[in-house]
Amino acid sequence: MSESFISLFEFKQQSAIDYFSAIDDWIMGGVSNSSIVASESGTLTFSGIVSLENNSGFALIRASLNSSDT
Repeated sequence: MSESFISLFEFKQQSAIDYFSAIDDWIMGGVSNSSIVASESGTLTFSGIVSLENNSGFALIRASLNSSDT
């Protein structure tokens, strides 16, 4: 069985990253830290450190599909 992939977004231009944002637990008093970076190959890399300090611990990426939300 062969694998097939469908690209939902291409990040070959820096402006494409503007629709995405990283959100960490600091909004609830946590200390996790994450980021997103567009690569030259047209992919988006989400990375960071999730901390369980302060009874929290999450990091996520949000896509704003409405251009008025950026």
